[in-house]
Amino acid sequence: MRKRFVAILSLVVLGLAGCLKDNYLPLEFLSLSLDIELREGPLAGQADTVVLYSQASEWKEGEARLHGFVLSDTLPLPSLENHTAIYSWPRLDRDRPYFQKTLLWDSLPEGSYYARAFAVYLLAGRERLAYSEAKQLKANTLLSIKGINFLCEGGQAEVQAVLANRVLNENYRNYGVVYATSPNAFPPLPDNDTRKVNRDSATPFYFSDTLSGMAPGQHYFARAAVQRENGQFIYSNAFSFPFENAVDTDGDGVSDPCDDDDDGDGVPDTEDPAPTYKYICGLDADFDGCDDCSGSGFPDPGHDIPDFDGDGICDSSDNCRITPNPLQLDTDGDGLGNACDPDDDNDGVFDENDPAPTNPFICGQDADADGCDDCSIGVDGFGPLPDAAPGNDGC
Repeated sequence: MRKRFVAILSLVVLGLAGCLKDNYLPLEFLSLSLDIELREGPLAGQADTVVLYSQASEWKEGEARLHGFVLSDTLPLPSLENHTAIYSWPRLDRDRPYFQKTLLWDSLPEGSYYARAFAVYLLAGRERLAYSEAKQLKANTLLSIKGINFLCEGGQAEVQAVLANRVLNENYRNYGVVYATSPNAFPPLPDNDTRKVNRDSATPFYFSDTLSGMAPGQHYFARAAVQRENGQFIYSNAFSFPFENAVDTDGDGVSDPCDDDDDGDGVPDTEDPAPTYKYICGLDADFDGCDDCSGSGFPDPGHDIPDFDGDGICDSSDNCRITPNPLQLDTDGDGLGNACDPDDDNDGVFDENDPAPTNPFICGQDADADGCDDCSIGVDGFGPLPDAAPGNDGC
């Protein structure tokens, strides 16, 4: 009886196995990768943006209904159920199975994050979820100098700085910019109870300081500084700059930063296409094609200088008077613009026979058949002497 039962059970198992074999479907599951790129900002070593990259591979079946990235500042394996931030898009094209997200560094408060790419896809009638491996991303507080403006008041300069990625639940009790003539001798930041960064302050937080007492011609180093509540400081990289006297183009005693008309041609800088060149003011009251300031340095339509070739450059300053040359290119600096110069690089070979007409060290000639371009060494580059010298070409 027992043997008969075992035989019957064996037949049932074999039958089920056959059914399972007949209905078994091999499924190809989607796989995701994750790469993180930190792009540099305006100063070396400082990140400006974060780019998350992902690509789906081993994807032969199914429909991706949702895809994107999840970040968590607490969990090493962020998911759609547990995340700090999520970035998602509908559908993913199998012919273009890659996607990315660019995040401004300022959008990630200071801290350590874990990131994963994800995809929700329909396969064999079921919705399935795929994740990439997790990678860690560290967002540190950044303090940097964004720019500097020399002021019209003597010995002064305004420095702009920005504090980004700060801890959002933290106050900062002081901030400012310090400067010195040595990168290793910065003075302490002056105490200032009125300068505080509170929890509700904008992020990123921009501020500026006016530096004074600087001497013309002296080289300086500046650093932005922010003091935490516990007294510790955050410093920017040292910003190096020479201090120069503010330029006074027209010599009227008012420096350009404070002068509404830098070149003194009578046309305000905001309306002047060449605010530091008085012979161009962008006016043409008599419609003769020539700038009204071209003759006298102030608007005078009756005494402007004609433009024979109609390229917008008056004959008095046109380096090609009968050939249009609106950009006034003059590669070899010989006073003859490229548009009318038969030898733009002044290497002794006319442009029409020169394979590199603006490079004096290539002229396509090899008179001594030694395999070296006769201009490869050159005599004086763009200077007045021809550079083609077969006997002195480096071979």
